[in-house]
Amino acid sequence: MSQGRTSVARAAAAAALLALSTAAALLKARSYDLWWHLETGEQIVRARAIPRVDDFSFTSAGTPWVDHAWLFQIILYLAHLAGPAGFTLLKGLCVGGVAAAGFLWLARRGASFSLALSVTAVAVVGLRPRLGERPETVTLLMAALVTWLLLDLAARPDRPRTRLAGVALLTILWVNLHGGALFAPVIATAVAAGATADRSRRAVASTWAAVPLTAVCL
Repeated sequence: MSQGRTSVARAAAAAALLALSTAAALLKARSYDLWWHLETGEQIVRARAIPRVDDFSFTSAGTPWVDHAWLFQIILYLAHLAGPAGFTLLKGLCVGGVAAAGFLWLARRGASFSLALSVTAVAVVGLRPRLGERPETVTLLMAALVTWLLLDLAARPDRPRTRLAGVALLTILWVNLHGGALFAPVIATAVAAGATADRSRRAVASTWAAVPLTAVCL
């Protein structure tokens, strides 16, 4: 493929992924947890401290509380301050990141433009019902990014430090966004098991190193 056609194909892919992500994010706010997350985010921003007790429940007010999603709540509150489009933009960025990671990985593995885009489109459609104003939405993005780095590590095991550092940083960020970060060692184990099945010594060593690394970062 000539350089001109390659540039056109890349531009078309970017436009298609942007359109898919925008369409998927155009949903009404429907999460029952929205106002609780917003209020918590506002409290954190104003007090500059993470709440340690439950102030919202009538039956258990004052009970010790570990807020696993404090960073997401700050982001959600800031998105709310941005206006009506804030929630849509936040969801669009999350699903766009998932779509980009999936498309780029498929393209790197030799899939055709049409196949990579089709598979990505199906994945985005499948994600759409889960795109709410909840920490789970960010978990979809973080899981995709961690998986992408680990698969890249398995495919190109030379000089693994940068990608292992990326996995560690993403896991640390993820654990402060949502409890779904517990999936990080599970993803690492699955990728490492796949590398073991392929019998690539360097990939096996690098990917299995990510399992305890993600566990420690939790």
